[in-house]
Amino acid sequence: MHKLTTFDSLWGGIVARYQMDIEQHLFEMQILVLDGGEMSKCNLSCSGVTKIEFTDEVREPWEYIDLTSIEVKPALLRGEPAWRLEAELWSSMSRLTLECAEVRLNGVAVQRTVPSPEAADKGGKGRDEAKKGPRDNGR
Repeated sequence: MHKLTTFDSLWGGIVARYQMDIEQHLFEMQILVLDGGEMSKCNLSCSGVTKIEFTDEVREPWEYIDLTSIEVKPALLRGEPAWRLEAELWSSMSRLTLECAEVRLNGVAVQRTVPSPEAADKGGKGRDEAKKGPRDNGR
């Protein structure tokens, strides 16, 4: 499986806010990223959350949360299409993992795509991509 290139722009961002609504099965995170010399806010929302896990082997308090890396991959939950989000916070020793039905970045739902016939003929694999959102990181 491929990580979503759309989420690469969040790497190295700072988690400014996060919230888990257990009643609504909703996890939200606001991430500050440097974009062409300007600070911008990205909103990540995961709905239909069925699993969330935080692992931290560092055990020291943090002054802020560095989003070292993030990957969003397609998954199956009870036979239904879903998403698995894996984030490194500061280091590989601090991880956030969750599984959910839907992922949105800046209000735009991540969509599954199928490989084009040309890519399939060349041995390429389909990628999951988010539809172009309101901001472009120029990457």
